[in-house]
Amino acid sequence: MEKNEIAKLLEKEYSFEVFKSIYSKCFDFFIKKGKTCFFIKIYENLNSLNKKINEDLINLEKFLDTNSIIISNRTSRECLKDYIYIRKNIKVFNFKTFINYLRNEEIPIYRYGKLVANIDFEKMKEKRIKLGYSLSALAKKLKVSKKHLFEIEIGRVRPSYFLAKKIEKILEEKLIINSNRNQYSFDDKKVFNFSNFCSIKGIRDKDKKYVIPKDNPKALEEIEQIAEIFNLKIV
Repeated sequence: MEKNEIAKLLEKEYSFEVFKSIYSKCFDFFIKKGKTCFFIKIYENLNSLNKKINEDLINLEKFLDTNSIIISNRTSRECLKDYIYIRKNIKVFNFKTFINYLRNEEIPIYRYGKLVANIDFEKMKEKRIKLGYSLSALAKKLKVSKKHLFEIEIGRVRPSYFLAKKIEKILEEKLIINSNRNQYSFDDKKVFNFSNFCSIKGIRDKDKKYVIPKDNPKALEEIEQIAEIFNLKIV
């Protein structure tokens, strides 16, 4: 599916405001509906993923308190399946899966060569206790170690998708949730500066005037879109 077709579909069928990037290389669209918003980069072939652009997408997610994703339907070897793929800390969807994600449908996560799931571990613990299972008893029923189950229950590790489904069946509770945006600590954020981006260059100084590098005067329009039309707060 072409970029313009994706933009039109998101706008007409799913009621998103769609803003096309004019000068930026690190994203193609910014879409927004209420508090739900995404910076989207589209690749025809996921193997074309650019390291610098990937870093910029991560920075947008860190500092603007939003979601950055990649939409791609294939790699050089195969079509992407209906999973959420994690590539260099960025979520990757085929278009069908992204629409299902927006509908809050359950989608397995493919990471490090295996399917995993995000689960509501607090609800899991509450239901385990309510049903009278000790950690040891539930671990034995699941055929995993007590340590592994404990790490799942405190949110330290993600269970495999199939283990998560098994936990749901035993506890008779819906626990799998869609993957939320990455969480970053204050130390991760450090100092936000648009001039570190591939093409989004410039930032307001203390007097709220734009500081634009000489090599990219047109970036002012890009910054104004992000600061005003997108109505995003720099954290």
